[in-house]
Amino acid sequence: QIYETLLQLTLDNGWYDPTRKNATGDLCSDIRLLLLGALHTLSDNASKYACQTHTNISADVHRRFNLNWWRSLVTIRDNYIGMPENENDLETVATDFNKYGLPGCCGSMEVVHRGWDKCPSEFTHLFKGKEGFPTVAFQVIVTHRKKVLHVSLGYPGARNDKQIVKVDSEKSFRKDVECCFGSLKKRFKCLKARTELHSLGDIDNQFVVCCMLHNMLLK
Repeated sequence: QIYETLLQLTLDNGWYDPTRKNATGDLCSDIRLLLLGALHTLSDNASKYACQTHTNISADVHRRFNLNWWRSLVTIRDNYIGMPENENDLETVATDFNKYGLPGCCGSMEVVHRGWDKCPSEFTHLFKGKEGFPTVAFQVIVTHRKKVLHVSLGYPGARNDKQIVKVDSEKSFRKDVECCFGSLKKRFKCLKARTELHSLGDIDNQFVVCCMLHNMLLK
């Protein structure tokens, strides 16, 4: 179902024109195969060359489609990532936290780090923190049921997590984010490995897309 939903979103929003032709007059690559390649990249950390083997579409076409598709999907992130929209939703979230002795809480906040293998050498001192290698840090807010409510843009990993979160959260708050991120890494193995993306913007987009798909799967 989620594949069909993503395919329809891609076509309805005009993110890919299936009737477009290349310089020789042939139809461009099949959107269904490109989309499968994009999901394969996220879920299995498949390389562009692995996608090429499975689809017989060039590795560079897969690479360019992935980057453009992530960028496009992020434009509708508010449809899938956001704070409770009404009193009933807010009450449901607050009730879960209240059961665990956190009255009035509506979200758990923590910072998660992604390794960045392709960090430019001139920026290493900004992104290399306690992990011992360059990372990009994201501030994430989740519910007790592991729904992502907010994802920040990526921060340099050398920054102290408390400077990003701005508060010293209780351990019980952080466990929700850790459990959620554990689920994310199981579903999207690309998050377990250090990213080889060159652009910080592309790293942001890939992480947000994984969070969006995670929320879609929760439904």
